[in-house]
Amino acid sequence: FPSHDKTREGKEKPTKNNPMQVHTLIIGTSKSKNQNGYYIEAKEKFWGLLHESGVTTQLLEPSEFKTLTEKHGIGFSELAFDHIHFGDPEKETYSNDSLLKKDIEVLQEGTPQLMKHLLEVQPKRIVFNGKTSASIFLQQMDLNKVEEVSAKYVNLKGHTYGHIGQWQGIEMYMLPNLSAAAGKSWKDDHGAEKWLQFWQSIRKDCQTANPKWIWITLFLLTLATILIITKK
Repeated sequence: FPSHDKTREGKEKPTKNNPMQVHTLIIGTSKSKNQNGYYIEAKEKFWGLLHESGVTTQLLEPSEFKTLTEKHGIGFSELAFDHIHFGDPEKETYSNDSLLKKDIEVLQEGTPQLMKHLLEVQPKRIVFNGKTSASIFLQQMDLNKVEEVSAKYVNLKGHTYGHIGQWQGIEMYMLPNLSAAAGKSWKDDHGAEKWLQFWQSIRKDCQTANPKWIWITLFLLTLATILIITKK
């Protein structure tokens, strides 16, 4: 992935419990409040590729998402905090998408809150997990005001994955959906390859200094200073 990031200072400063500034936010549609983790069903895709790319030195469990944020600066968010049920064939749906009309409205209503959160956190980049979250976010960008939230649904079918633009100085990326339900499209869209390339492209931002090497470096510098003074 070519880099589109500019050097910037985030508003969310590192703390003792969160030593890494959040530089990357993964954005999905929704997450069940009953799930204590992210991408549980897509463990091999998300957490496996994250480890394979070298971002993490060990394979993390979905419940260790806070560790990923605190040590590597990768956070998680969603358009709606109420779990969305996909693909009920007996209710009204939107064209080629499996989302219910009422569910799209819930996602649209939740997007302004997400935008507010992004302005507070100020990450370098956001990554949409699939076209649904990206299309609804882009729609809200175009509206720029409160309107009928079900006005339209931006269909990004056929849109190229990768960098898709910028919002408020935040770079936006869209990658293939990690959902287990996206089986065939995941293969057709070369999902594993694209996520792996993305993780490798931002790996430098995800690195944390090893305390052990900090102390060794300080010791060597102190020793060198003593030797120089002694020689004088």
